[in-house]
Amino acid sequence: MVSPPEFHYRGRTLTLPVIAVNGDGAGETLTVRGGGTTTKAPCSDGENPLANGRVLVTIESRYYDAWGSYFQQRTHGSVSYDHAAETTTVELVVPLETPPVEAGSDVRLSNNVDTDGYDSSVGPHGASSGDGDLVVRGDLTVDGNNDVQGDVVAGGKVDFDHPDATVSGDLTHGAGVDAANSRSPGDHVGGSISGGADVSERSSVGGLINEKEAAYRQTNDNDGAPIDSGDELTGCGSTCELGPGRYYLSQISLASSERLLLDASSGDIEIYVENGVDVDGGTIELAGGDGTVRVYNDGNYDMGAGSEVVIPGDRSPRHWVYMQPGKQVDLDGNAVFRGVIYGPNDGENEAVDVQMESNVAVYGGIVGDTDEFENNPTIRYDEALADERPVAADESIPRVSYLHVTVNEVEVD
Repeated sequence: MVSPPEFHYRGRTLTLPVIAVNGDGAGETLTVRGGGTTTKAPCSDGENPLANGRVLVTIESRYYDAWGSYFQQRTHGSVSYDHAAETTTVELVVPLETPPVEAGSDVRLSNNVDTDGYDSSVGPHGASSGDGDLVVRGDLTVDGNNDVQGDVVAGGKVDFDHPDATVSGDLTHGAGVDAANSRSPGDHVGGSISGGADVSERSSVGGLINEKEAAYRQTNDNDGAPIDSGDELTGCGSTCELGPGRYYLSQISLASSERLLLDASSGDIEIYVENGVDVDGGTIELAGGDGTVRVYNDGNYDMGAGSEVVIPGDRSPRHWVYMQPGKQVDLDGNAVFRGVIYGPNDGENEAVDVQMESNVAVYGGIVGDTDEFENNPTIRYDEALADERPVAADESIPRVSYLHVTVNEVEVD
């Protein structure tokens, strides 16, 4: 390569001068001249800074894989490939203010779903009380004998399919409300009902996970920790422990009676996991203190029956599990998860798919696609998350606020 392509990403500014070559270019002698036209590409109505959303740059080329590597070197963005079409795409996210933490796509609540809230900054669930606000991007169906304790915002339509289904707080919808058995919508809602709901998509963390993979593969604190040469946890037959630091793991796998203690009492813990988390009856426990544990998970997240994530005081903001879009979270019968599962879509892949079996309990929040809550799940939304940023302010998640895109015409005759 004589010179790099004209693609510049600095801070939150993307500069992309596009050269448009016109003419047939046939014959032994060619004349190349400027077309005399330079225009701005129509991006977001030409306004800077961008308000929200995402920017996708797609290159079609026989060298598309090299372009993908180039994008990763220049931006650490979320890069995807379409091998059949010989294209690569980099995604840059327009930063948003702190979004709601609990969200889903089209959702059905059925069979005794228990939703409420608490505030872990005051005390654990039971010692503090609150409402479990639910945010749904699409339609919401409330079936069975369900009482949603808190406010509900649905970007689509809300259907009450059971005469005893209720929402204790306010209901905001985007496409109307239907009530069962000729009852009025007001019979199902304890607070006010209003329209105009507009639920924006959350920003994917796929690029952030990719960045952590590259950084922690090269520099980590694995030496001296219970991690073998294959980057696997060892010695968890009883209890294995990780202290403050950055770790690169091939997988987190815990069988029944095995325990992983994450001691962030004197500093934060960050873990990149290549092949996912599998807790089959074991326990992940955070020690006391104020440190935060952040897991950047490139695989699936599975909790078998009876598995548990333990956090003193149910303080969910201390435990974040970031998920790649298109992956899956399985919470099996009687599993208990404390923390935040955060896996929005990236525009090409769906948000992380969260599946819950009977009697599962979640203390904290979920951002992902959960099509149906059923078989007695318990969702305890932690209101302390309302003051938390899903991603730390100083993270180099690929963001873009300013676009400078021009098209320069060149004539070849």
